[in-house]
Amino acid sequence: MQRILNQKHNKSTYLYASSKLIERAAYYGLRALVVMYMTSDSLNMPREDAFKVYGILATSLLFSQILGALIGDLVLNNKKTLILGGFIQALGAFT
Repeated sequence: MQRILNQKHNKSTYLYASSKLIERAAYYGLRALVVMYMTSDSLNMPREDAFKVYGILATSLLFSQILGALIGDLVLNNKKTLILGGFIQALGAFT
């Protein structure tokens, strides 16, 4: 088997990988904190209700990815969709 040398990725590959890295870090960070915040002394929500809210949040995030893919494929092109998605993710993370 022959080894391929000098493999290089284009700029879009690094942009996409960094976008996914930031998105996953924000998602798992939010996931870890949302139930703890709702059950803490500040909101004092019962655990069952907190898990219901978390389930709704996780489901809405899943369906928003599907909606974003449809908009990206049918309405906008890939570059505009990537920029818009990154902007929306940044707004959500800063909020």
